[in-house]
Amino acid sequence: MSDDRRRRAVRLGWAGVVLALVLTVALGGLGAWLLSVSTVGRDAAAGVTVPHRALPVTSTALLAGVTDEGRVTTIAAILLDESGAGGSVVLVSPSADELSGGAGEARPLNAIYAGEGPEGFVQAVERMTGVSFDLVEIADADRLAELFGPLSPMAATLPIGLADTVTETVWESGQVTLNADEAASVLTAANLVVEDRYADPVRAAVWTAAVGSAGDESSAVSEEPVTTMDEVIAALTSGSAQVWELSSQPGDPTSIAPGLTGVLGAAVPSVVSHDRAEIAIVFGAAAPGRRSATIDAPTVRVVARFDDAQAGEVGARNRTVLAKPAVDALLTIPVNLVSFADLSDDGGEVPAVTRVEVADPAAIDMITALIGDHLGEVEVVAAEHPIDGVDIEIVLGEAYRDQYGAMVRP
Repeated sequence: MSDDRRRRAVRLGWAGVVLALVLTVALGGLGAWLLSVSTVGRDAAAGVTVPHRALPVTSTALLAGVTDEGRVTTIAAILLDESGAGGSVVLVSPSADELSGGAGEARPLNAIYAGEGPEGFVQAVERMTGVSFDLVEIADADRLAELFGPLSPMAATLPIGLADTVTETVWESGQVTLNADEAASVLTAANLVVEDRYADPVRAAVWTAAVGSAGDESSAVSEEPVTTMDEVIAALTSGSAQVWELSSQPGDPTSIAPGLTGVLGAAVPSVVSHDRAEIAIVFGAAAPGRRSATIDAPTVRVVARFDDAQAGEVGARNRTVLAKPAVDALLTIPVNLVSFADLSDDGGEVPAVTRVEVADPAAIDMITALIGDHLGEVEVVAAEHPIDGVDIEIVLGEAYRDQYGAMVRP
């Protein structure tokens, strides 16, 4: 590659990454989950013999469960595998602030539904996740029971007890076997005397049991696009499927926007914040072709080839924790992170320094200035095989890993 198309930027400051390390969430199981869904990233990486590559477009659906009173109690983003069999369920807390704590006033999703209706609710979830949904359904307990019928019975381990103060039903913690009606009742339970966020782990346990009841063996699926939520659930459970519950930090209920205060009636106010970097990593791995640019800034794909052993050598709990500060830093620039690929098992080498590949060679100087010292030492070059819809592809390097280690070691 000619020198006039190559720029090398040595940046050792890592401005803003110290804070990212302090805020790193417990992502112990995320590495394995990302590897299981990273066929998307691997497919994109495999196209090195063609001038352009493309991220696959996968089918997406949003399923929300509501009580008879119209209170949202479960939110599931369903991201089908590119093959149409299997996929991922990403659970979003009903108490989640639409802006993930990024504004002075909180806008919990369940309050948005109550105050602004289904349309405002769906728009808020799409803004939070950066994903557009092909199919949306707001389902009551009876409808959820219909959807879960083919998956019954479901063996779940409830981490804590749950009480529905409306129906006066109580579920004890521990191992339970649920039929479809019981699973739907748990997912639509409403305890009005405690913050709703406390029920999130119980809902995650039910979703994990429901998806896990189908097993891991793929079965034949229709090649036609899914058009109903029944078809989405059938496709999801016809192959290997995973459930991921977004981690959250409790917020201050008094920070809820005035227009949304009291819209949930007698319920105790509840608000949490999901981690923006985790959202970008999870949805960028499972549905990269569906992540949209939400701000006027470049679109970015991050590739991480570290394995857990390499992460552990520099004090990171796993490879995802090692990569997360880079995503945190990129989001502060800011950029649109549309794809995250965990390619720790594809046999590719980790570059010596982080490699920044720019789709438009004329933009190299601008991108060099934009990246600045956010990722440590980087090499900015023109992309030999650009990806459609991706302005910048960043492959994290050894220099990034070493500087991470220097920051976390005593």
